[in-house]
Parts: sequence; structure tokens; C-alpha cells
Amino acid sequence: MGSRRDPCFSRLACALPSPRPSRRWDRLIGSLVMTFAAYPLRVADAVLNLARRPEGFDPLELLYDLTASAVDLLPIRSAGVTMLDDTGHVAYLTASDEMCRALEEDQLDLDQGPCLDSARTQQPLPPCGLCHGVGS
Repeated sequence: MGSRRDPCFSRLACALPSPRPSRRWDRLIGSLVMTFAAYPLRVADAVLNLARRPEGFDPLELLYDLTASAVDLLPIRSAGVTMLDDTGHVAYLTASDEMCRALEEDQLDLDQGPCLDSARTQQPLPPCGLCHGVGS
């Protein structure tokens, strides 16, 4: 290993951060630790919120709350619920926001789209961008 007089050691020592990080760095690390530590609690809270329903609750309200929880807990912009019955008929149930609702309804009108593909194949689909393939 290099000694303190070794020029390579000096350059390396200059490139390394100081042993005591700044207070700003401490706050950032503390914030990240709190965020990751709190995530399981947020998930548990969401599950309990979905499970604690009064007798005679509205199933559509439960599904809407499920989409809202998914958006809150996952790195997604919106979420929707589409149902496929035994005859193969697909129905839109709920969405987390108006944009998702409109996209769900457009897919039903056109009888094609990622939600319908997923419902019909009973397989999850990878995330897709709305602009992918446009104009090509």
C-alpha cells in the first residue's frame, strides 16, 4: 500500500470524501433511511385500510382505493382495474384518475390495448410508454 509520501496515495486521498460528511449529507441519508424504513409501514397501513371495511361496503369504492394505494406505493402514474368474465367479455371497473379512466374506456371501445391483452392472456404485461412506437 502507498505511504503518505507516495504521489498516488496523495491523489487518492484528495479524491476521497472527508471522513465527516456535511450536515446536508446527514439530512439526505437520514431522509432516505426514514423513507425506506417507513415503506413497510405504509404498505401495512394500505392493506389495513383496504381490509377494514364496514359490512355492506361498496366493492367499487374498495377497488378505487386499491388503485389509489397502488399509485401511492409504486413508481407508477395511474392504475386501473379491468375485469374479464367467464364469457370473455371485458369490463372496465375503476381507475385512479381521469386519464387512466379515459385510456381504459378507449381500449374497450377499440377492443385492443395492454389492459385487454393482460386480462385475456391472464399474464402481467411489462410497463409500456404511451409514446413508444408513435410515428414509426
